[in-house]
Amino acid sequence: MFVLVRHAHAGDRRNWPYSDRDRPLSRRGWRQSFTLSARLGDVPVHRLVSSPYRRCLQTLEPLGERVELPVLRNPLLAPDGDPAALEDLLRQPAAEGAVLCTHGELLLGLLQRWDRDGAVRLPEERLALLRAGDRGATEKGAAWLVDERDGLRSATYLPAAEGELVTAR
Repeated sequence: MFVLVRHAHAGDRRNWPYSDRDRPLSRRGWRQSFTLSARLGDVPVHRLVSSPYRRCLQTLEPLGERVELPVLRNPLLAPDGDPAALEDLLRQPAAEGAVLCTHGELLLGLLQRWDRDGAVRLPEERLALLRAGDRGATEKGAAWLVDERDGLRSATYLPAAEGELVTAR
């Protein structure tokens, strides 16, 4: 199993006068990141990997403290990352037990690949948003738990703190 996280809320990029790479989490985003840490408490986590963007690193900080692991940076998880390269990374044995934090654009591209090629079974409730190209298919602060059973991968969508668990059937 591995977990893909869309970074938590970081406010409006238009209101941030500095580099977008340095945009921090908002108060709402910090609440989401602490809640996510608690919600992933029973997931066996062996590695934390993040986009080098500040908001992604901060999203995983509470979980890192909880499981006593550092948050590693990987440029493949940046917003302009290649979904195919991310898919290759997720096929590696090191992905097992990893929690990876990235951005809506990259997640959307990866999930659309999975939808097209059937590599991972996705919940029906999320498919319309994915197929419409809506980054809201994964809300900020939400996660995808991807597990393999009998050679088939399936994803469970874990909404941001306010939502309910949605599972692929």
